[in-house]
Amino acid sequence: SIWHWPLIYQKQETYIRLLFTLAARWKDRYASYKKEKNLLDYNDMEKYMRDLLTDEKLSEEISKDYRYLFVDEYQDCSPIQVKIFDRLSELMKRSYWVGDYKQAIYGFRGTDTQLVKAVVDTIAKGEDGNHLADPLDTCWRSEPDITNVVNAVFVPVFEAEGLNRQMIELKPKTKKADAPTVNEPLGFWNIKADNKELAYGEIARRIAIMVKQGINPSDIAVLNSGNRDLDMLAA
Repeated sequence: SIWHWPLIYQKQETYIRLLFTLAARWKDRYASYKKEKNLLDYNDMEKYMRDLLTDEKLSEEISKDYRYLFVDEYQDCSPIQVKIFDRLSELMKRSYWVGDYKQAIYGFRGTDTQLVKAVVDTIAKGEDGNHLADPLDTCWRSEPDITNVVNAVFVPVFEAEGLNRQMIELKPKTKKADAPTVNEPLGFWNIKADNKELAYGEIARRIAIMVKQGINPSDIAVLNSGNRDLDMLAA
């Protein structure tokens, strides 16, 4: 392979080292610029907050002024945020952390779902006196058909990642709407095909059936992970 030639390897290594050198220079310049202008960015605020919580006097003041800590959307915590909340919880009488693995969407900015799961597993053991509440397993806002589709999509995915089914599956609470405009407000097609062209062909066939049943094409939306393959589906 051409990529294993010594000359090609050398050029790749030079290119990668140049990128890292430029990144390091940018980081130093950026830090100097913030210091000159007396500026803080979001990452600085997290870092200084973590450092401030090591101060005994400040920690004592926080402990006197606040008794409860509530953390929502815990699944989106980055490692440094976990450290901050963990330290704050030590200063409080009680702390409550609420999160949902299925809603973890901030991996691009450092969210670590494995770290979050590790913390939850530690709490579940109860060795430090903490208590893991029963999961909120009932959906109060959606029709049963929608809840069932969510279960069909998410349960096998997260079970494969080692989560207990009880932590994922939702029970529908609301009743089915009267006189729906279509047979099912939301359905789940588990299409298995050897390639995308066959899969998209099957999707198109089912959409055609929906249109023949009287569903307005403008009421149908197709979501895809990227635009590149949508021309194939449209054709």
